Amino acid sequence: VDGREAAVIVTEMTVPMDFTMDFADLLESLGPEAAGLTGADLLDDAQISYSGEGAIKQTSFVDLEAQELLKTQSSGSFDIVMSFSGIPGLEVAGPAEVAFDGTFTQEMTLR
Repeated sequence: VDGREAAVIVTEMTVPMDFTMDFADLLESLGPEAAGLTGADLLDDAQISYSGEGAIKQTSFVDLEAQELLKTQSSGSFDIVMSFSGIPGLEVAGPAEVAFDGTFTQEMTLR
């Protein structure tokens, strides 16, 4: 990389997602400022759930002698569904879900 010798490290991973967050816990973690929000009590039973996965391939170029990351490149795809429950009136029209499906690329180079 730019005339420097580098080890090339290729990492491939799949990251599963399957977790739920309670809005009450989230508000509590925000501290006392959030406790007094008008209407916050309506979200006591609200939850947001995530399911799906992401697949990532990353290639990193490391100068082992200098112990320095010179460059990294990543690309991948994701397919995630975010579901809401316990919000008064929200589920009247059916499941409250948002789907995210796509690809990404990113690159970082040491200057």
